[in-house]
Amino acid sequence: MVTAAEVIGSYVDALDLLSGSSTHLDVGCGLGLLTSRLMETLRFSRVFGYDIDLGRINSASRFHVSPGLVFTSSPDVFQLGNYSSATACFVFHELDDPEVIFSRVYRSLVDGGLFGVLDYDMVGCSKTDFLERFVRRAEKEEIKLLGEDECYRLHTSRGLDDCCKVGRQVGFDRVSVDRFQGKYFSWIGRKSL
Repeated sequence: MVTAAEVIGSYVDALDLLSGSSTHLDVGCGLGLLTSRLMETLRFSRVFGYDIDLGRINSASRFHVSPGLVFTSSPDVFQLGNYSSATACFVFHELDDPEVIFSRVYRSLVDGGLFGVLDYDMVGCSKTDFLERFVRRAEKEEIKLLGEDECYRLHTSRGLDDCCKVGRQVGFDRVSVDRFQGKYFSWIGRKSL
């Protein structure tokens, strides 16, 4: 069984293109696991973790304390701008309107800035196949919380092709895409110069 740390580790490896960026925005940072890992691994000078859930932001702020690491639930974080890179990990499938967030990220990046997305890529799989692949501990807990039908609907409604389409519509140039471990994708886009 693949652990969350292994999935995030694969993603961080894929984001090596972002290394050396000065300021970074992690959209939908939740409890800050990826946010703090990015800060440590890719050595950004400043990382902003954004999430709409104030409880998660408060927890992230308590668990991950590091110079240059800031957690916020304020949408003003998009107004700060001048980010050299941004990420969204396991957020794309939950967005009501992905184009809105992609547009906000696009506007907040410097010209040539990179945006990396990691999420599920299970569009079109049967419910049986989905349940056989949705087996990590956190995934099983989500099934208990939301129920099989809602989890299936939520996690199979969008994938890599949808992410590529939204990124293109907003103006990102695709830098790289990858499908891995049978249920995930990564996409990296660059803000046009």
